[in-house]
Amino acid sequence: MKQYGFLTIKEIASILKLDVMTIYRYVKQGKLVAGKFDKEFRVSKQDFEKFLKQAYQAASKSNKAHRSCLGKKAQKTPKMAK
Repeated sequence: MKQYGFLTIKEIASILKLDVMTIYRYVKQGKLVAGKFDKEFRVSKQDFEKFLKQAYQAASKSNKAHRSCLGKKAQKTPKMAK
């Protein structure tokens, strides 16, 4: 029999160190795919990994855009004071 991997909303909130309601909002907004089993939502581990990858890519794009708006001086790392 094939083993399926699912996480609860509470487990995901714990992993991401976010409030449970934030995770429910992600589900409601369609950012995180979840199915309701009995009275509790479950997210497949595959869907959770996909969500993490998309969130990382979005953050990466946002950071690149932010750095390009700041100009060349802001992109340099500051030197440590002696």
